[in-house]
Amino acid sequence: MHAQPQLLREAAADVGEGPAWDAATQTLLWVDIHACEAYREDLSGGTEVIRVDRHVGAALPSAVAGEVLLMLRDGFWVRRGDGSLTELTSPLADLPGMRFNDGKVDPRGRAFGGTMPYAAGTGLGALYRLDPGPVATTCVDPLFLSNGLGWTPDGTGMYVVDSGANTVFRYAYDADSGSLSAPVTFVDVPTAEGMPDGLTVDDDGCVWLALWGGGQIRRYTPDGRLDRVVELPVSQPTSMCFVGADLSTLAITTARYGLDADALSKQPLAGSLFALDVGCGGPAATPWIPFEK
Repeated sequence: MHAQPQLLREAAADVGEGPAWDAATQTLLWVDIHACEAYREDLSGGTEVIRVDRHVGAALPSAVAGEVLLMLRDGFWVRRGDGSLTELTSPLADLPGMRFNDGKVDPRGRAFGGTMPYAAGTGLGALYRLDPGPVATTCVDPLFLSNGLGWTPDGTGMYVVDSGANTVFRYAYDADSGSLSAPVTFVDVPTAEGMPDGLTVDDDGCVWLALWGGGQIRRYTPDGRLDRVVELPVSQPTSMCFVGADLSTLAITTARYGLDADALSKQPLAGSLFALDVGCGGPAATPWIPFEK
């Protein structure tokens, strides 16, 4: 019998998102988008809070000790070891109705971030790659709501979730250039079953997908076959990543956004972190490699 999800840390995140395991420090980075906070979580106890002045879609490890790459509402920023923030590039600076939503680093150390409108039907998102300059290069446009990202173990495929289309796409990926091509539909999720959100890819090439509104984590085989369903005690899981010394546990972020008092009474742990022993391994987050000065 498969293990059941366990409470990792009780929290009340409005939109907990973007978990990333920093193997160098053995800590978990994650964010609460609407609280304008990122967290560095020591699984044995203790949390560092990184507060910023705008919504934050992702916090990712950097190859430079003490630094974190942040995807704030408007673009890509670096939080230095002394706590200061340095702007890299902000493609949404003049688009207040849009924000960055989720991001990851590819196996070569390049950062990607996706965007979304605050209000459905008021704009379209896109997927950007952070390139030397620094400049944000558009890789996929348009997307209704750019969300979870991941790569196949051999690095030749990239998964991109468009939550607004309820679809997970797989692209051919050129690791040398960081370019995407030849998209195909990997999974279409029926709207009644929830909205595809964040994902991660395990060492077997299977895709673990969070279903916002569906209260589930699903595992799909590389050919798109549904392989496993894990029910959670909350309705809005957002994303997950492999954590721990042996990288065989999924840390799952969740949200309480939009839940009324009645819903919260039935799922009081909404917005908390959960852990799931899955019996397989997956990669730690690849650190972002800053550009040469």
